[in-house]
Amino acid sequence: MAEEERKIPTGLVISGIVVGTVAGLGIYALIRRRPTPPPGGAILYGMVTDVDTGYPIEGVRISLNGLVTHTGSNGAYAFDGVEPSTYTVIFEMEGYEPITRSSVLVEGNNELNIQMVPVGIPPGVPPGEAVVYGFVTDALTGAPIPQVMVTLDGLVRYTASEGQYEIRDIAADQAYRLKFSKDGYQPLTLDIVPSAGFNEVSPTLMPIIPTKPELVYARPAEAQIPSGATGHINYKVGIPEIPKGYALIFLFHLEGVYCWTPYGCANLDFRAGAKGYYEGSAPWYVKYMTDHFKFANIPPGTYRLLSTCQLYWLESEEYQAPVVKTYWKNLDTGEKITVV
Repeated sequence: MAEEERKIPTGLVISGIVVGTVAGLGIYALIRRRPTPPPGGAILYGMVTDVDTGYPIEGVRISLNGLVTHTGSNGAYAFDGVEPSTYTVIFEMEGYEPITRSSVLVEGNNELNIQMVPVGIPPGVPPGEAVVYGFVTDALTGAPIPQVMVTLDGLVRYTASEGQYEIRDIAADQAYRLKFSKDGYQPLTLDIVPSAGFNEVSPTLMPIIPTKPELVYARPAEAQIPSGATGHINYKVGIPEIPKGYALIFLFHLEGVYCWTPYGCANLDFRAGAKGYYEGSAPWYVKYMTDHFKFANIPPGTYRLLSTCQLYWLESEEYQAPVVKTYWKNLDTGEKITVV
């Protein structure tokens, strides 16, 4: 271990006070009450458990950009008083696969619970029996999908946080129907004949993607608008059914002007449950961004009004939600805005 590492004693650290290992669920309950971070600071906390048993793992080494702590007897850990920023968090424990996460810590409380996967020789399988196991991932993003219901002839399991599942105690060399289902995804059914021992089945599930949305019209409420003022875009759009975990975004922006909503463009955000036709008026600031959070007025001139429509996946661990489908980009609406 590097000598320059800063160490936090095992246990929970709250507002600079170290709370040692407590029997039972003391620390866990305390964490769940969300400790109060120092003004302007961030707290990262959570639980580390065994993916197979669900039991907490004691002694897991957790590093946060050089700051190190270990889980207590109930699997709890915390980093207190760190600066809000992007960090690399590494979880390491002998007998388990290491896990690395990139986390954006915001001011206040940030919870990160981890399930670690044991390594080494798996438990033996009795003669004549089979084990079906695997990982379920998103067909578009490749991300693991938790809480997928996996059924095999009456046996039901659910995938864990890393998309993994396991079904034991089934007879080998027999035909089974294996089903995977979760809201927002197309269900998948596989016919399998597992052999004696371990059999990996790792499917990908296709998210239910809305049919193509429709832009009926987008018109500026003001044909002319002073540079630096606030304007509105009148719109009517058609929305297909949106699956859970996704957002359908319409942007109305000026050609050649940087868009950082609502600066330089107007945006519409539709989530699960939205369906049908919507019309209204969306505000936009007649400014453009020259640097992060530094805005200047849009130069006078006449600009074409363009439109972009994209589908975003909101359940990603990334700082920005990834685009999974672009329906159109920089589409000319046929309208113009004059900035004076």
